Amino acid sequence: MAIVSLSDYAVIVNVDAGDAVLAQLQTSIDKSVERFLRYNPSQTTHTEYHPRVAHQQPGMGNRGVWDSDGSRAFWTSRYGNTRSSDVLQLKHLPVRGAPTIYEERGALAGQKSGSFAAATQLTSGTQFWLDASEADDDATILSRSGQVIRRGSVWPDEMGSVKVTYTAGYSATEFAGTATSGVDASDIAMACKLLMEKMYQTVKATGYSSGSGSVAGVKLSERLGDYGYSVEGNTARNLAGMGQNIVGEIAELLSPHINYGWDAG
Repeated sequence: MAIVSLSDYAVIVNVDAGDAVLAQLQTSIDKSVERFLRYNPSQTTHTEYHPRVAHQQPGMGNRGVWDSDGSRAFWTSRYGNTRSSDVLQLKHLPVRGAPTIYEERGALAGQKSGSFAAATQLTSGTQFWLDASEADDDATILSRSGQVIRRGSVWPDEMGSVKVTYTAGYSATEFAGTATSGVDASDIAMACKLLMEKMYQTVKATGYSSGSGSVAGVKLSERLGDYGYSVEGNTARNLAGMGQNIVGEIAELLSPHINYGWDAG
């Protein structure tokens, strides 16, 4: 699901919703916002393996054991637990409903045969709980922090020993700011609309035409014989999302939604 529909974008820049450039920019804008936030804000289901990094006890070096899956032997690292924690940080926000979690040492992020079987599933509300303080229009609990707390224990410190499947992100009504629950992501949608306005104006200024296949950019030179031309490349790269920077009021609208915990985890 796109953050902002083509029909809504079309109203902003006063063009037809079938405009080819509009569709190209829609994809570029969604990717730019995703990079800025560190996650995809549109509601969908995700699967992650945790921990993402190996926790090594300073001065102790790596420790581990030999293990086997019945057909091959492999070395499973065991790291000092000085950084073990009862808090697990998920990537995508907001998390909607209790996630499904499996915990198994030596699972190798699901690559070990038979790993994360039904017997390894943890029970929500007994072995873990989601940091949630509100609910959406469907009365589903919602976590803006994306943190899952282990109950009566700590999360393993071995990479790929925890599998989490969960739903996260905002719905179309929440992007529109019309959800009755008060969950409001209209500032993300507004940032996208401002970015579209900015980028579409750049397209118009450089004379880009999807129909003719022209390359976006200010023409630096042109020849008539075996017609050809060269353009200034920064505009083209920006329109492709390669050099796009989200700054100013657009950044201010998006900043409250950044998942800083993911960077720290």
